[in-house]
Amino acid sequence: MDLLFDQAALLSVAADQHWQPRSVATVLSRPASWVAVEPAIAVFRAAFRKAPREMLAGWAYAALHGLSQASTPDHRYNNLVELTAATLGEDWTGPGHPAAFVTALTAITPNDADSIIHAALDRVWKRMKEAYATEDAITVFLHIISDLEEAHRQYAVRVVLST
Repeated sequence: MDLLFDQAALLSVAADQHWQPRSVATVLSRPASWVAVEPAIAVFRAAFRKAPREMLAGWAYAALHGLSQASTPDHRYNNLVELTAATLGEDWTGPGHPAAFVTALTAITPNDADSIIHAALDRVWKRMKEAYATEDAITVFLHIISDLEEAHRQYAVRVVLST
């Protein structure tokens, strides 16, 4: 039986646990937590932003697992792309965040991870171009991808060069 999703209570517990992916991450990993997507995303974003770098992959894995399990097969791919793009494109995203997220995504869906990451990078670049002047967009985008694996960095550079 799943309990009600109380965003304020979960954030309080996560803070008390020093943003380690413990009980709140377990809640996020449950499909029932993703029935109302916005509160689940809000808890994930807060935890992912505030967690110590070595804990980031645990938070990402929990969120991706819960969302993946809650999604119908015909929506799963796009839901994972959207969460990936939203997470990579946050104003506070640092180099450790994308790498941890990609590690978790690869564990959750190894066959689709590269395609999801590339689709998300396309969306992030599009958003960067809309939000910033070209030079600034390139700087921010390169900062975001700087800690990703070489193949993903190369893909991201090709995306920038193709525009």
